Amino acid sequence: AATSFFAAKDSSAQMLPVRKVFSHLSVLARALHRRKALKTVQIVAVMRRSLIKTLISAALWRAKERGEEKKNEDKNELIEVSKTDSSNDKTATQYDRTNEASKTDAKNENSKVCDKKNKKEKKFGIEGLHMELDSMFFSKIECECIPIKGSGRVATTLDEVVHAVFGSSRAMIASQLCEEIKRLEYALGLEQGRGLMTPEEATLLCVVMRNCKENWLVGTEVMVEKLVSSNAVLKKMWNCGGSSANDQKTMVTSRDVLAAIEAKFEGYFPEPQKHSEKKVPLFITPFGPSVYRCACGVWFGDPKQPINDEILEKMKKARNVHFQNVYGSDANGYPTAKSSHYSLHRVVQQVLSPKGSFGKATVRNDPMVQAVAAKLVKKAKGNFYIEKVRAKIEEVIDSYLACRKRGMREPGDERGGKTGGSKDIYSFETRAKMEQDLLLDAI
Repeated sequence: AATSFFAAKDSSAQMLPVRKVFSHLSVLARALHRRKALKTVQIVAVMRRSLIKTLISAALWRAKERGEEKKNEDKNELIEVSKTDSSNDKTATQYDRTNEASKTDAKNENSKVCDKKNKKEKKFGIEGLHMELDSMFFSKIECECIPIKGSGRVATTLDEVVHAVFGSSRAMIASQLCEEIKRLEYALGLEQGRGLMTPEEATLLCVVMRNCKENWLVGTEVMVEKLVSSNAVLKKMWNCGGSSANDQKTMVTSRDVLAAIEAKFEGYFPEPQKHSEKKVPLFITPFGPSVYRCACGVWFGDPKQPINDEILEKMKKARNVHFQNVYGSDANGYPTAKSSHYSLHRVVQQVLSPKGSFGKATVRNDPMVQAVAAKLVKKAKGNFYIEKVRAKIEEVIDSYLACRKRGMREPGDERGGKTGGSKDIYSFETRAKMEQDLLLDAI
């Protein structure tokens, strides 16, 4: 029966489901290999599919997680370790005896990884999954949620990928899966840590999952089919095996994986280096940065001139053209999906709103910075995946709080009569008049 099952699943012609748990299939696979009932390449093809499905299923579990630990978690676990089967398996026993030292080292290493991750605030649902995967993909993460362009990396071991997908709350299950993979590779005579699936292949699978825009509130079979059909390399990984051992090699290189990781940063407008080296634009008033001049020193108007419609139109046009040239902004000077500047000022206004949790704060703190960073990742446009983005966030927050300390009106603040807190306070004219008063006072 086991031979028939594996032979039926060993087909690249269609998306055949593998519904048995990986650990159960592993026991069958080792038994079939000992009896030489099937070729190793056929067994590996089925077990690779099972591993891919297990990782996707674990990611689905994370995406659906809502922050409550389930007491009956054992009923829904993807990995079940059968002590009875393992104790009766001669190959498993031999492996356990010869590999005890490496198991201890792996457990110690996994414990260090879990301890490090547990220090961070626990995130649940798809956000938590994305943060966990990003922390594996990138060597530089600002504010715990903003990956930095150019810092992409490939997981060095399959264990690292497994633990990242399962998360710290299910680290024990991840460790059991890793041990089962090693036990199977040993039994089949495969290269340890790479024989069943290489770290490069596993990382690529995670990249495909990270970039998936589909609804994650679906079943495992549905998600497997969607992911496999959406990526040619992943489809080749799924369909490997069959008549030729060469089909086993999907030839996923570190270079391929890094290209896939960094692909999200492609297409951003290249801000001139001399301009990018200048100080980040700061709040002049709580309603935004200067409308008279850019942080690079370019002036758009003369604050000594009386404000009228003609002057305002010239200032606005000069400002918008400058922002298009140096930032790649839209026709109105606002950030776009691929502009080099981003919606930092608007996000800071929203986070520090007088009606919010930081409405009375006058000193910057870490929760403020984290809240701004999280909102940038979730909603903002533009390229904020840059070095020292945290420092820029802190500078802009400080400039807003400096305005607050001076008693200036803020968005959402009803002080100041009809204009205070109303939408026209964001208008170019109103901002220009407020800033003109400040500049003239300074003169």
